Amino acid sequence: MHSVTQDTIKLLLQKENLQPGEFSIPHPPKSIRFFRIFFLLSLSCLLFCPFLPSPISSIIIILFCVATIGDYARYRNFERQKYRQDLVNLNALLEKESLADFYKTNAEEAPTKQITNHALYPDIEVQKTFIKQQIETRGITEKKILDAGSGIGTISSLFASNGNFVTATELSLNDLQQCQSGKNIQRTVSDVGQLPFKSKKFDLVNFTDIIEHIEDPTKTLHELNRVLKNNGRLFLSTPNRHSPTLDNTHNPINPLFILERLLSLISDDILPPRRLMQEFHEANGKTVYVYHTAFSKTELITLLKDTGFTVRYTTSYTFLNRGFSFLFSKFPKSMRESGIRFVIATELLLSRLPIARQLGANIFLIAQKTK
Repeated sequence: MHSVTQDTIKLLLQKENLQPGEFSIPHPPKSIRFFRIFFLLSLSCLLFCPFLPSPISSIIIILFCVATIGDYARYRNFERQKYRQDLVNLNALLEKESLADFYKTNAEEAPTKQITNHALYPDIEVQKTFIKQQIETRGITEKKILDAGSGIGTISSLFASNGNFVTATELSLNDLQQCQSGKNIQRTVSDVGQLPFKSKKFDLVNFTDIIEHIEDPTKTLHELNRVLKNNGRLFLSTPNRHSPTLDNTHNPINPLFILERLLSLISDDILPPRRLMQEFHEANGKTVYVYHTAFSKTELITLLKDTGFTVRYTTSYTFLNRGFSFLFSKFPKSMRESGIRFVIATELLLSRLPIARQLGANIFLIAQKTK
């Protein structure tokens, strides 16, 4: 989905034979939990098959196959229903205001929570370590950097600490005020789709975890291309549709699910319909449901090519840590830090392996301006 307007959503509603309706949050049916337990029990029994009489082993194998198919079928059915409800919800949101207006309203009402205990949020440390390594490996220093959609400035600080001159732009003044300001970082309140900068100003644009919320990615990428110097680079990361760890409604050890994700690296068509909405709990206690999707590698490469970029490098990160936050919160502080180091080391290793590097929850690309 490359444009999110009321007209495009209405066309998709018609395609699905759906009528506009009230906003409603879909919840996984209880049958998913039943098949998940059935699958795990049959898998446990399967491990003992070599030690059991042949007739009993055969029954267990049949039960395991039934559980595997049932578990996978329920997951695919829920993803279909979730997509249909997301269309209805997104249409209900767009009938009130455009996505751009929605973000402008919520930008001041719901500031991002400042996270101080990173040991409980390993994904933040993984992202910081991964991008810092990219900056240092490529010798990015003394460059003019635009951090488009900087949030509270986590990535801005990484570029600045390596001797670069960073302009952090963010729609939310509340978020931007949490961003470090100093000799190497300037802060600007701005929409990434309408940047207040002259053309060919920056050597590199960082665009981290933003495109999945954008109403018109093509327009925004054209704007980022405009402010980049000739042969300038774009760092882009976003949720990865191929990843088996992207959400928690599937069974990541189901053989059919694993096969689906591996085959999706060949063709996107095998994937279930994309998700379009996500729940966020804001720092002020407010819960908001916003447009939030994911992209495949092929979709991103096509988007970038159409907006004057050539992709030079792709990988992914965030493989292990979904659910690690709860686990680490139960550890003593010293063990938490050791756990973080273990996760980071493993993540960096997986991001280099040929197939694994395509399956992290966040896809990462480096593109060069060629037009």
